[in-house]
Amino acid sequence: MKYIRLAMIIATTMSMPFAMANDISDKESDRILHKNQALVQKYAEDQGKPAPQVIKYKYGMEMDITKVVSVSRPAEVCRVVPARITYEDSQGSLNTIEYLVMGTGCRSDG
Repeated sequence: MKYIRLAMIIATTMSMPFAMANDISDKESDRILHKNQALVQKYAEDQGKPAPQVIKYKYGMEMDITKVVSVSRPAEVCRVVPARITYEDSQGSLNTIEYLVMGTGCRSDG
């Protein structure tokens, strides 16, 4: 019984840094997306256009891109994170698409 309890304590202690790393990377991703959204809202105000709603990308989705306004940078973590692109379409409307991308924090030993 002592060994099981000790094994559980060790497993819990060893997994804490990974849980904390995910929490930090989630906060970084959120910070990047909020900063990007603020920039997009400012751009929309300056152009006299309504701020776009964020739409989640779906495979095969048609996009009518005339001008790219903003692309958020991926978080510096080694996992898949959300990113956004905001663009104007051929009608001049602003659109924001959220998609998944690999973070830029993966170490390369090659």
